Amino acid sequence: MKKVLIFGKPTCPVCKDAHKKVRYFKKKKHFNADILYYDMETIDGLSEGAFNDVDDIPSVIVEKEGKGGTMRYFAVTKAPSGPHECWKILGKDMAAKLKGK
Repeated sequence: MKKVLIFGKPTCPVCKDAHKKVRYFKKKKHFNADILYYDMETIDGLSEGAFNDVDDIPSVIVEKEGKGGTMRYFAVTKAPSGPHECWKILGKDMAAKLKGK
C-alpha cells in the first residue's frame, strides 16, 4: 500500500497548493494511495513531523510497502522564486544531503 504524507500549515498557500496537486494527481492518474495531511501548527502534526524528520513546509513523503520493507521518497515542492514550481522525488539520503545534514 502506498501512502502520501503531506506536512503543512493552514496559512501556507504553497502547502495548500501541494495538497491540491497531490489530490489532483491521485484522481487524474488513478494513483492508489492514502493521502494524509498533517497540520504543523498542531501537537499531532508536530509529533508526526518530528518522527518523519520534517523541518520545512511543505514536505511531501511518499511511502511504499514492499518486500524489502518500506521505501520512502521525499518530494521537494518549494521553488526559490517565480511562478513555477519544481517537484523532484528524492530518496531519504539525497534529501538529507541537499539539506546539509
